[in-house]
Amino acid sequence: MKTIKTRYTNEAEQLSYTDLAPRTFSASCGAKLEALKERLVQRLAAEFSDLQSALVRRAVDEAGALASLTVIPHLLLPTLAEEKVQIARSWNLRQQEIFRRSSLALSA
Repeated sequence: MKTIKTRYTNEAEQLSYTDLAPRTFSASCGAKLEALKERLVQRLAAEFSDLQSALVRRAVDEAGALASLTVIPHLLLPTLAEEKVQIARSWNLRQQEIFRRSSLALSA
């Protein structure tokens, strides 16, 4: 009797988030997502008025990129956008503090 030797590997195929995300959105879904991003930029720019609108837009764009990697971007985008804007605000305040300290050091 012949024995057949089969070699199995235990290596799992490596997957990334982009492998699991939808490849493309329909035109109407993409348009709705862009409209949601615009409303979020307006709302968050008003809420965080001490932050430059360009930083708010960049934060919302980053949140949109992250949300688009999921199957439910419309649900995640508002929360991710707010979190990203809060992070941008903290970064901006820290940068202002650093600038203020360096200005004081140079004037002394």
